[in-house]
Amino acid sequence: MNNKIAITRNLSSVRSAVDAGFQRPGLIVISGFSGLGKTTACNWLLGQYPGRCTLAIAKPGWAPRAAMQAIAYQLGHPKPPGLVDRCQIEIERILLDKRGHFLIIDECNELLKKRTRETLDFLKSIYDETKAPMVLFGEPGFERVIRDTDKLRRRTPTYVEFQQCDLNDARTIVETCCEVKINGKLCKIHVRDDLLERLIAETRGMVGEICMGLERIERACAAMKVQEIGLEEWGEQPFSHAVVGRKKAA
Repeated sequence: MNNKIAITRNLSSVRSAVDAGFQRPGLIVISGFSGLGKTTACNWLLGQYPGRCTLAIAKPGWAPRAAMQAIAYQLGHPKPPGLVDRCQIEIERILLDKRGHFLIIDECNELLKKRTRETLDFLKSIYDETKAPMVLFGEPGFERVIRDTDKLRRRTPTYVEFQQCDLNDARTIVETCCEVKINGKLCKIHVRDDLLERLIAETRGMVGEICMGLERIERACAAMKVQEIGLEEWGEQPFSHAVVGRKKAA
């Protein structure tokens, strides 16, 4: 598979949410289970808005001081202050200087723990001072905390819930990313719907596992020197070791 990013339904939803965020600033909350492509979406946003956004990844134990220093550093501050309030001021100064810039925070489910919950208040304060949009990615449950907290809910006009890949998403991934060398020539491949439907069912629509399965399908196409493959040619072979293990466990 090449390094291109396929525009699935989830990525289209993220793009629409961010574009709307420039018209109606606020917090943009994006939730989804691990394996549905949230990290890919973060990196895709960096490429879509070069120089206009900054990504920070929440770590376990991301209390306010560590969070503010990490965000300040990612924004370009060479030596973030040690005091959390001074660090927050520096973040606000940078964002005010970079009008139109926005923050992306990944793994926000780490902010639900007792030690890290206060970090959400600091993010809210930064937004209040700068009106810089913030895109917050987290696993399911994180969005409920935002909705249940008055001061955060009032600042959050947009929620996006990542969905499992469907057949159209799988087709898009194949059309965008799948290619093999046959007789020394790089060729696009076509995966018929019957094989894609089985792949989706066995991977539960998890985009990461779908891509792993497609890589194996690519290798099969290269070995058979064919540009089209379906369930008949594929047979009963597994798509990945992870799928085999899960089927045995079931």
